[in-house]
Amino acid sequence: MRCVAALALAGLLGACSAPESEVGGFPAEPYAILTSAAAELVLELRTAPDQPPTVGVSSVELRVERATSHEPVTGLAIDALPWMPAHDHGASVTPTVAESGGGTYVVERVSFYMPGTWELRLTFSGPVTDSAVATFDVR
Repeated sequence: MRCVAALALAGLLGACSAPESEVGGFPAEPYAILTSAAAELVLELRTAPDQPPTVGVSSVELRVERATSHEPVTGLAIDALPWMPAHDHGASVTPTVAESGGGTYVVERVSFYMPGTWELRLTFSGPVTDSAVATFDVR
């Protein structure tokens, strides 16, 4: 009887935890992989709570590495601007960016407040000066 109760409890606990493929709420598989404008950086992007992102507020994880050596890039200052090119406007909410270590950065408060094609315009400064534009098809 104890074994059955322990197995049931383990099953319930396992059902409440995030899937092993997710780290920090972001999926294991990237939404997109891009090369920066000056080809200095390679970026892996993941979105949460949904991937692809849906209308509302999202978080975007950036894993940043040098294009030539594939070494993670730390110490970057990153500006992020959500932009809807079809309407030539951004969002009223300014995202925040925090470095979480090992070349990983999290952009919070990315407001995709209507469906359509959105860009996240990224500007990097610090050890590397570059830029990139990620495109999202928001539904």
